[in-house]
Amino acid sequence: MELGTVFLQGSKKVLLLGSSGLLKLVGLKAHELSLEVINISSYDLSPASQIAHRKYISDLNNIETIASLIKRESPEVIIADLEEVDPKEIIEIENEGYRIYPNSSSLKFIIDKNKTRELALSSTSLKIPKFTINDKADEVFESCKKLGFPCVLKPNRPGEMNTIIVNNEEELKEAIKKLPQTQIIAEEYIAPVKEIAVFFFNYLYNGINTLVLDPVEYQRKGEYFMEAWMPANISGEEVKKLTSATEEVAKNMKTIGGFFITYFIDKNNDIYINDINYALSELALVTEGGYMCNVFELLLRSSLELPLSSTRTTCSAAMHLLISTINKWSPTYVNIDRVYSIENTRLILFGEPKVYDGKAIGAVISTDLDPNKAREKARIAASMFLIL
Repeated sequence: MELGTVFLQGSKKVLLLGSSGLLKLVGLKAHELSLEVINISSYDLSPASQIAHRKYISDLNNIETIASLIKRESPEVIIADLEEVDPKEIIEIENEGYRIYPNSSSLKFIIDKNKTRELALSSTSLKIPKFTINDKADEVFESCKKLGFPCVLKPNRPGEMNTIIVNNEEELKEAIKKLPQTQIIAEEYIAPVKEIAVFFFNYLYNGINTLVLDPVEYQRKGEYFMEAWMPANISGEEVKKLTSATEEVAKNMKTIGGFFITYFIDKNNDIYINDINYALSELALVTEGGYMCNVFELLLRSSLELPLSSTRTTCSAAMHLLISTINKWSPTYVNIDRVYSIENTRLILFGEPKVYDGKAIGAVISTDLDPNKAREKARIAASMFLIL
């Protein structure tokens, strides 16, 4: 593969389809390769548009407008934010002959729980939580009653709602009132002692190859992966099982792209395979401290069909997400000096022009030889950070 200089003959383009701070991090990696970064965002001054050489503002689900802009730019590759872009649009763009990620063959595993289950059962001997896919509110109600309480409610397509845990029929009735008019998964609740994620990349280079990263341990808060750290606090045998299961799933997917699988380990040390997700996630921020080549760089390189490798750093890493507590245009971030007073800690801010209560706005990343100390440093740094 050959690369040129931005704006000059031979320059190659990557188009970021979406507005998010996570796409912004992919775009920054594209700058390192002298790629021309084009962005189509749903609003002006979005994080992804801030680092673009050229930007457009459009309804991201207006396929005619998006198609005309893509035709005008003719990018080498398109990287989409699945939480903003309709999967049907991704398929249409791919059918026009453009290389886009996630691609159509990977979407069926990311957004169709039945396909995820079939793949998991055919690839591994691990358990999978019981679930049903429901089209109507009354179906959700009956499914939860059969599965028992607590019961987990989540969308069949990423980004349509937050995951909800209901503990009884009264909570279920209240939750049903707020459900979107879309397919809802009702799932058996597995009380996890540990929650683990394993990132992997299928990429083309003299055939299909797979790169599996080390397991990451995390804790969720609402819709977000609030904390993550690596290495995960699990046994060597559990690492082998998770890595082997991920490799088998990756092989049987037979599709190119970056993903991660979430696993649960319960009190009996049974491992459950849960979901297959697109790699563009706030959880990937922990790899900013734990790898020489992080997930955002690997996602870009795999989309360009470049060979992949990533060496773990010698230290442990932890990530703590930063969440806005206010609603404001043009926010101010304070105590930055105090955050950086914590040894081996760095700050990533997405740069949202407008924030609202509960919105992810960045993260702190800390490293240490001890993962528990790295996690504590990230927590302290996050507690010092303020938004006004």
